[in-house]
Amino acid sequence: MARLSAVPLNPRTDGIVDSFNISRVDRSDDQMARVTVAANVRAFDGRVRPRQFVFTVTRRDGHWFIQDWRAGAP
Repeated sequence: MARLSAVPLNPRTDGIVDSFNISRVDRSDDQMARVTVAANVRAFDGRVRPRQFVFTVTRRDGHWFIQDWRAGAP
């Protein structure tokens, strides 16, 4: 993930995304966007639940890079 993100995404604590839909993209310019994602996330104990994430992404060397993320309400 280090090539894709400046922040850790830990499957043990944050879960594993089984499926997702991008529900909203807010661009401040061509170099930065805030992306809201609705996901089905599998917890370490095997339970799957809906979660919402908001990612702040920036352009870096021609690719999108996760600068920050936070969990939102399901």
